[in-house]
Amino acid sequence: FPVTIGGGGSQYYGGGGGGGGVITGSTFITPGANIGVVVGAGGVGGQAEQGNPGENGLNSSFLGLAAIGGGGGGSYNYGCAGGHDGGCGGGGSGYSYNGASGANINPLNCGMGTPGQGYRGGFGYGYGAGGGGGAGGSGQHASKGYAANQGGDGGRGITWLNGTIYGGGGGGSSYYNAFASGGLGGAGGGGVGGGSSVQQANGTNGLGGGGGGANDYRFTTRVGGNGGSGVVIVRYAGSQKPGSSGGTITSVGGFTYHAFTTVGASTFVA
Repeated sequence: FPVTIGGGGSQYYGGGGGGGGVITGSTFITPGANIGVVVGAGGVGGQAEQGNPGENGLNSSFLGLAAIGGGGGGSYNYGCAGGHDGGCGGGGSGYSYNGASGANINPLNCGMGTPGQGYRGGFGYGYGAGGGGGAGGSGQHASKGYAANQGGDGGRGITWLNGTIYGGGGGGSSYYNAFASGGLGGAGGGGVGGGSSVQQANGTNGLGGGGGGANDYRFTTRVGGNGGSGVVIVRYAGSQKPGSSGGTITSVGGFTYHAFTTVGASTFVA
C-alpha cells in the first residue's frame, strides 16, 4: 500500500501543494522474499526570491505499484501561475490570469490529479489561491471578491484500513489584508495556507500531505510549505511471520502492518 509524498506549496499568492496519490493493491508474496521499497521525499516549497514554483513530490513504490507524487502549487512570480499535475493536483495561484479583478476563473489555473489516485487542485481567483487536491477530494477554489480573497482549503485525503487518513492537500494562500485567511490543510496531513496572521505550514511527513501556499511579500516569509514525505505499508493477516522484517512492525486486530516512512530505498523481508 504505497502513499506518495505531497507536493510543495508556492510563494507569493501561492497555491497549495497537492497531496500524494494513494494506491492500493494485493498480491501473493513468497515467504522469505526480499522486496524493494521506495518512499518518496516531499516536494520543496517555492521560493519567491528565486522565482521557483512549488516542486512535485517524488513517487513511492512497491512491487510494481507506484503512487505519484503530489503536484506543486502555482505561483504568481515569473509566469508560473498554474498548479502542477501530480498524484493530486496543485492549487492555482492568486493574481494569476486577470490581475486583482479576478474577472474569470481559468480551469488551466489548477493542476490535475492522477485517475484512481487523487483529485485536481482548486482555482485561484483574484488575490486568493486555490487549495491543493487530495486523495479523497478536489481542492477548494479561492473565494471571490476583493475584500475576501480567501485561499481555498486543501482537498481531503483518504482513510485506509488502519484508520489513518493519507494524502491531504495543502491550503491556498490569501490576500494580506485583515479580512482574508489562508485555506485550511486537507485532512490527511495537508498544511495550512498563509494568511493575514497565519504562517503557511509544511505537509505532514509519513502522510503525504501537501504544503501550504505562501502569502505575498507583506507577510514574514514568501517561501511555500514543503510537502510531507510518503509511506509504504504492507499488511497481511495474522501475527508477524518468523524472520520477517522492514519498517515499523505492529500487529492490530488480527493483521500485521509493516510501515516504511524513511525516505529512499529499503527492503521488505517477507
